[in-house]
Amino acid sequence: METLATIMIVTPVLLPVMVTLGVDPIHFGIVLVCCCEIGFSTPPLGENMFIGSSIAKVSIEEISVQAIPFILIQVLAIMLLAFFPDLVLWLPEFLGY
Repeated sequence: METLATIMIVTPVLLPVMVTLGVDPIHFGIVLVCCCEIGFSTPPLGENMFIGSSIAKVSIEEISVQAIPFILIQVLAIMLLAFFPDLVLWLPEFLGY
C-alpha cells in the first residue's frame, strides 16, 4: 500500500487508541512515518528499490540483498524511538509544543 494511503487509513483508527493509552501524538506520528518509510523502501511495493535498481542498472534481487543491513538499522532505530520517547520529544518540548 502506498505510504500516504497507509497514513490516511491508519492514523484515524490508531491515534485515539494511542492517546487513550498515554502515548504522545507527536511520538506516535513520528514512529508511524518511520515505519511507513521501511515499507516504502522494501519489496513488494518498494518504489525506492525499483528506482535504485533502474539507476544502477542491476536487478531488484541484487539491490534487495544489498539493502538488508540498512533496513536492519532502520528497524533498530525505530525500536529506539518507540522505547525511548524522549529521543523524539525533546525538540518539540524545547520549542514549546
